[in-house]
Amino acid sequence: MNRKSVVGLLLVAIGILAALINLGLFRGVFFLPAVSAGLIAMYVGFGGRRHDGNLGFLIPGCIVGAIGLYALLSDYGVLKDSGGVFLMMLGSAFLIVMLVHTVHGRDDDWGARYWPIFPAAGLILTGVMASSRINISYNVWNMIGPAALIIVGLSLWLKNRGSMSN
Repeated sequence: MNRKSVVGLLLVAIGILAALINLGLFRGVFFLPAVSAGLIAMYVGFGGRRHDGNLGFLIPGCIVGAIGLYALLSDYGVLKDSGGVFLMMLGSAFLIVMLVHTVHGRDDDWGARYWPIFPAAGLILTGVMASSRINISYNVWNMIGPAALIIVGLSLWLKNRGSMSN
């Protein structure tokens, strides 16, 4: 399928969606999942993982999909004011990007293949901490980050202290 065909189909889909909204046949809570489906369809329509440039459709498609799924679940009462779950869903969107596209890349660079792990881990860990029922003092969480930096820094320094090269 060529780019003009995909753009044409996208315009038809947007027109149908706008008509359904104007007629009151399409609830607003379904808008974000529809946009997500359109972006993922663009990713697939332009060749999926065969072209690295298509990642620009997959990333927002997954992120908007996670936000839309959260909105749907909240609207139907499945989730009740759970910001931690929202963050975990956003983190999952990055894991999906990695599993669908970047792991299969032609680049041998580890960072180019696995970069989505970093935003995913941060979002999921923050979501777990926000959702946890464990009552840990804020001061304890404040010390974990600096302690981790000190430990990693010391390990790098001790490992490389003998070499003076970059």
